[in-house]
Amino acid sequence: MTNKLATLVVLLLLTLLISSGATAEFNRNSDILAPALATIGTSFTYQGSLIDGGSPASGAYDFEFKLFNDASVGTQVGSTVTKDDIEMAPDG
Repeated sequence: MTNKLATLVVLLLLTLLISSGATAEFNRNSDILAPALATIGTSFTYQGSLIDGGSPASGAYDFEFKLFNDASVGTQVGSTVTKDDIEMAPDG
């Protein structure tokens, strides 16, 4: 009886091992072969509010945009983009 149980457990473990390896191999290959679902552009939109001295920003402002590869200890990706004299008007 224990011999049959041991054989059953070994077969079950082998089946799980083989199926998990096949699944991992399928996932790895499907990542390579997966078609792109959408074209990704190079721009993005940010919406928020700008405060200057405790009040909504109003007037012309100079902006610098920098992109980093990590939020806290990242390295800058690409160069700094500057936009001068951008006119700001508070929402009203």
